[in-house]
Amino acid sequence: MDSWNWDSAEPLKKPAKTTIISLANNKAGKLTVTWKQKSKISGYHVQYAEDKAFKGDKTTRTVNKDTNTSYIFSGLEKGKTYYVRVRTYNGSKRSSWSAVKKIIITK
Repeated sequence: MDSWNWDSAEPLKKPAKTTIISLANNKAGKLTVTWKQKSKISGYHVQYAEDKAFKGDKTTRTVNKDTNTSYIFSGLEKGKTYYVRVRTYNGSKRSSWSAVKKIIITK
């Protein structure tokens, strides 16, 4: 069953995917992810994992609103490598994930 945009009475389309602009470890145990803004979406899913294929444990956060283009994860372990990806969503429709970027937490 398709999701509907009740404002225009048309089914919602799969949103365009976004790209990660930067990853930063500016404070101890924190990772700031910044991505390219997309319009006409409900928000973003931001995900990180220690496995580059995202097969094991992963943490996902939902960022509501198309105008928010960054998220800060905290509680990360110094010296560990983390892999990050982002996707857009609109209602129940989701884009494919962005290219995966990696960062080593140094602080």
